[in-house]
Amino acid sequence: MKRSNSVVNVQQDGSILRIEVIGGGVVEFDTRKVHEDNVQRAIMHGFKQRLSDAAALSRNPDNGAPATPAEKYAEIPQGCPHVSAEVREGSGGHDRHPGRTGDERHGCR
Repeated sequence: MKRSNSVVNVQQDGSILRIEVIGGGVVEFDTRKVHEDNVQRAIMHGFKQRLSDAAALSRNPDNGAPATPAEKYAEIPQGCPHVSAEVREGSGGHDRHPGRTGDERHGCR
């Protein structure tokens, strides 16, 4: 989803990432040309970001207090089923069904 104030927009077309800087230009990055070492680093970085993003909770709207460490911690395992789920073809990553890890916590412990 693009934000109306975005300066940098990224689109994925198969294995190509198209990165556009409004008023600056476009870079197309072919992920098929990435060395396996960097593929593994990118995978781990993506999982780290996706799971830790779950802990980025809004402040309490009633009193403005930040989320507690316990509240943040409780959210992280909730992201495990999402990142371990199989993405249905053509869904853009939004139509998922439970991961097939054989673990009821979908890879988190």
